[in-house]
Amino acid sequence: MLTSSAIAEAMGMGRGRIYRALSRPHPLPYIKKKSPPKGGGQTKFYTIGNVIARMRAHFGSLDSITVAKLYELGGCRKNKGAHQ
Repeated sequence: MLTSSAIAEAMGMGRGRIYRALSRPHPLPYIKKKSPPKGGGQTKFYTIGNVIARMRAHFGSLDSITVAKLYELGGCRKNKGAHQ
């Protein structure tokens, strides 16, 4: 799951451009996790597959380094030693 800040960091763009891409032509589906007991805003979390598809549609093709950063920031770990 990715936040808009993580997407902006991976793509090297401002959050405003990312918010615009996530909300046009229609908002991407997201979830909100439970707020902490002391309050605070809820952050929107987007799935990696939806984000990659929307970024490709909005900004054109993505290079493999950007896609790898999105997966890394989304919590997907590289499976080292899988072919042993």
